[in-house]
Amino acid sequence: PDGQLKWDAAQKVTAVAYRKGLDALEGLRKKVGEGLPVDVVVSPTIGREPPPIDCWEPDVRDAMGRFTRGFNYLGWPAIAIGNLQIAGPDDASVLGAALAWEESVRTWPAHQAGTGVEVG
Repeated sequence: PDGQLKWDAAQKVTAVAYRKGLDALEGLRKKVGEGLPVDVVVSPTIGREPPPIDCWEPDVRDAMGRFTRGFNYLGWPAIAIGNLQIAGPDDASVLGAALAWEESVRTWPAHQAGTGVEVG
């Protein structure tokens, strides 16, 4: 049923509105690309505990996409490691940072257990 809500809303978007949206998105991508000189951005993946499987998707949509939506708009690749998200303007930077993170976690001492990051 929640998929039908999305479909119904999409049917109301005119070709002109769609084109304006694409143009605005392209402008946003250009502005961010010029104004955010970073290799990667690290953030949580989701903004809440995972919801139950039978939840009504519109009720959790905003919280679930809070940290991922912007990267989707930008067209940036991202990778999730647990509840950690690494995103950036290109695949090599994202994958390199993810590998570095995983390698550093493997070297953490056992007393780091309980920090939310699995050691091992």
